[in-house]
Amino acid sequence: MKKCLNGGFLFAAAFNYFLLFIVFLTFTDEARMALPLAAGALVILYVLALTPIVDWYYRMILELREPNTVEGERLKRVWKTVCNRAEKASVLVKKSIRLYVSDEDGLNAFAAGTRTIAVHRELLSNYISDEEIAGVLAHELAHHVHGDTTSLLMSLQGTVIFGIMRIFLKAIFWMVSAIIAFVLAFIGFMATDGNLEDGIGWYKIVNYIIDKISGIIDLFLAGIASLETMISRFFARQQEFAADEFSGMLGYADGLIIYCRRHAEETKLNKLSVEYLLYGTHPPVEERITRLQKIYQIEKQTKQ
Repeated sequence: MKKCLNGGFLFAAAFNYFLLFIVFLTFTDEARMALPLAAGALVILYVLALTPIVDWYYRMILELREPNTVEGERLKRVWKTVCNRAEKASVLVKKSIRLYVSDEDGLNAFAAGTRTIAVHRELLSNYISDEEIAGVLAHELAHHVHGDTTSLLMSLQGTVIFGIMRIFLKAIFWMVSAIIAFVLAFIGFMATDGNLEDGIGWYKIVNYIIDKISGIIDLFLAGIASLETMISRFFARQQEFAADEFSGMLGYADGLIIYCRRHAEETKLNKLSVEYLLYGTHPPVEERITRLQKIYQIEKQTKQ
């Protein structure tokens, strides 16, 4: 099975490195020192993204639980068939991956951390076939195999770093602007022989100008954040296609098609608004089904 080049991981790593370089450049004032420091910090962030504590944190905040006896038996049986097919396709499945159950409503499943796959309780209902569950589990397995969950973690790290930078810049700008406004107001006050109204007028004018400049700067930073989100979501959608293909290549295209149709009906994902196409984490269900049908036909012809 062909390997998937994780563009999302490369973008997240590049964006994080750029942010870390800016941070270290600010404190060291020397690019030749900031470059290796940023690289070292990036490695530390990557290592942190691979630690088991991340999986524990996800399980805690998402309130995931161990499957009960009935759920566990079914999941174990289906997961075993998925792993067997993956190994036959020369895919290394980490033994550390664990399956959990979410009690949230809906037909859904997701991969998290580096060793967690969770399915919503309803996905294990009697009206859902083992083939559908297998297709979904194979899809989520692909996210671990392709490193998609790691790229997501690094993307979240970048979002946090950038958010802190925005807060820090706004705080610095606010303090500097307050000092400038006060000084200029005092100069205006003294220049008018102690006229309080003129001094306050100067302060209001300067403060108004600085407030507008602050708004422009914040708008620029918000634009960068929005652009970063759009690019990250674009790669996330490509990762979904790659995970679908992985599941299809293991022979679960038909089961995944049935699941996608059920999921589309339940969550009304058939919307194609501009916002959805730019910021959606998943591609349109219709396009996913079309691609899966092509994979299914190829697999069917191959068997014949």
